[in-house]
Amino acid sequence: MSVPQTATPPQLTEPTPPVFTCQQCGGCCSNITVLVNATQKNALLARPWIQEHLAQHVLTLEKIDKEHWGLPLKSDGTCVFLDDAQMCLIQQHDGYDAKPPDCKYFPFSKRITGVSTVDTSAACQTVAGGLLAGTHHWQPDEISTLNPTQAELPQRIPTGYGTTLTQATYTQWMAAIRAQWCDTPSAPSPTQALRWLHTALPKNNPQHPIAAISPAPFRPFVERLLPTLFGRAPYGIWTRYGVWCNEDICDPRVFGKRGVSLAGLAHVAWPTPQHNPALNQAACHFLFTLMQRKMPIVYGHSLKSQLLLCTVALGLVQWYARIFALMAAQAARQPVNNATVTSNEVVLAFRVVERYYTGHQPVFPERMRRWPLKGATLAWLLG
Repeated sequence: MSVPQTATPPQLTEPTPPVFTCQQCGGCCSNITVLVNATQKNALLARPWIQEHLAQHVLTLEKIDKEHWGLPLKSDGTCVFLDDAQMCLIQQHDGYDAKPPDCKYFPFSKRITGVSTVDTSAACQTVAGGLLAGTHHWQPDEISTLNPTQAELPQRIPTGYGTTLTQATYTQWMAAIRAQWCDTPSAPSPTQALRWLHTALPKNNPQHPIAAISPAPFRPFVERLLPTLFGRAPYGIWTRYGVWCNEDICDPRVFGKRGVSLAGLAHVAWPTPQHNPALNQAACHFLFTLMQRKMPIVYGHSLKSQLLLCTVALGLVQWYARIFALMAAQAARQPVNNATVTSNEVVLAFRVVERYYTGHQPVFPERMRRWPLKGATLAWLLG
């Protein structure tokens, strides 16, 4: 989809974020396929050492679609170019600028002209962990070294409810969302935050009281439907059947090579705000990072489609966090009834959802943009 060309918008000032420093954990180089286009693929294969390295591992660049190839993964799920010291071989051989763009600029997105902050991905462990402390943005050591490709924010931002916002009004809405979701003394439940926006946005009333909105979690049927309908399905209908029936599920990219039994998942609940306010506040911070992203707006999203994406993402985060808590209890040989969702499982769930859904895979956000009857779907999911 082509990026609309618009005039340069005024500066949109946001709080100065902390400086991001890579911890070289190797997490961003594991269990995810980095995409390159034809030009980038040819540039990689023009280097003899790369062809020799791929041949040693009996691997090739994988055709993903008509425009993209993927860097292959080794049997342990790590990138073929990641060495034992968690260092990139491409960077060691040919320098930082030789790396594919997705690797070079991770966890940052393109810059938006006139916007002081840059979208960051919670697939990175540092970024995901920062959500527990309420950090929504990061900046590299030198902003000038960030991705030089810039995009333009449209002059009018569609709400999806039949109206558009000026850039100034859009900025006011983002400030209101942050205030209601993240900066209140008693954080709302994440579902309450989503319901508030679904109520306030059609009324064009960012001051709508959030206390009047129900804090109830997703209904059990919706909790099960969201991962069944939108979750990864490496084995097609059999994966979806296992998710829906809470039976065994196998997804090597997420859970490793062994299958995971979901038989006890019904006994593992997402903690309520009263039981664990910190985890619910972290979930609200995660939703805010998704809602305030500018690149989806550049590529034609409305605020309604971003809200739908946030709603599905929350369902997936809660589902994955519950599974990770169940797996931890099973590994410790504890009763399933004692499984508890902790910050470790929540951070891991943030990373998985960003990695395979909201952050790295453009197909998923585009699916939300094209989803029919968004308003009716949101009303039903959040009802």
